[in-house]
Amino acid sequence: MSETETETTQPNGPVTITLSKPIDVIGQTVTSITINPPLGRHLMKAGAVMRFTTRDDAGETSVEFNPDGMGKLLGACANLPVRSVEAMAASDFMACSSILMGFLAPAATS
Repeated sequence: MSETETETTQPNGPVTITLSKPIDVIGQTVTSITINPPLGRHLMKAGAVMRFTTRDDAGETSVEFNPDGMGKLLGACANLPVRSVEAMAASDFMACSSILMGFLAPAATS
């Protein structure tokens, strides 16, 4: 499969993603993973998934992606060992990161 596919199993619930490149998870070849919404404990353990920096001279805020923190969060939410997360194709890692960021974004209010 050349593209990463996602399937939402329930609103604001787990999301299953088909990987573009299988990964080894404790001796088993895995072609899809399920990412659960993070809990506070997952965020506390993973640390910062994004870094915000404000430049004093211009008052501009920049946002920087932190792959280490995101990888730890992905491992916790998808029940994957670090070695498996590290072996993911970059496109799969970024697709999973996008799913996690969707869980972290505040819900739109009407």
